[in-house]
Amino acid sequence: MEQTREEILDTFIRQIMRNSYRCNHCMNCHNPGSDENFCFVAYACLTEDFSHFNEGDD
Repeated sequence: MEQTREEILDTFIRQIMRNSYRCNHCMNCHNPGSDENFCFVAYACLTEDFSHFNEGDD
């Protein structure tokens, strides 16, 4: 079965999140470093140079 454009983009974003130091240390990322990670602001964050990155140190 062929993947849809949305599925391809989702897979790509999840791969970036799994391998990114910032994503794995961000309060917005849930289940960091795993195949089950997710983030509600991932697309905006990644396209705006990690603009939503929050390490939680505030």
